[in-house]
Amino acid sequence: MTDVSMSDHDYVDYLVGKRPYSATARCFMPDDDLRPVEVERVRDWIWSSPRRVVGRQFFSGPHYVSIITLFIPFWEEPGDPLLYESIVVQSTRGEIVSRVATVEEARRVHADLTADWAQRLGVQLPSPESRPE
Repeated sequence: MTDVSMSDHDYVDYLVGKRPYSATARCFMPDDDLRPVEVERVRDWIWSSPRRVVGRQFFSGPHYVSIITLFIPFWEEPGDPLLYESIVVQSTRGEIVSRVATVEEARRVHADLTADWAQRLGVQLPSPESRPE
């Protein structure tokens, strides 16, 4: 965790919720395929929209773990934007574990994180063929 002034629970809410950004940030909105389109400003509805979610996996039990991969609609840094973050939440502690540039990379990272955590926790994931569309 990078911000020690927040409680663990507040930091998790910050990671997955609406975040402040500067007036100089580049703003993006996802198209229908979750690919970024640069826009003049971030629309408020995006923060609570399911369209932001690239992937999510919840492992319940005594070692509760959530893996959430989200589209982040702004970029503050110079260079190419990394608009997809994967966040691992254990109990009430959250950490950004990956930032990537494309939705394809984000999906791959999410699948790898999910498989890794399933193995660590000894959980069998359903096969892709058995999941409902």
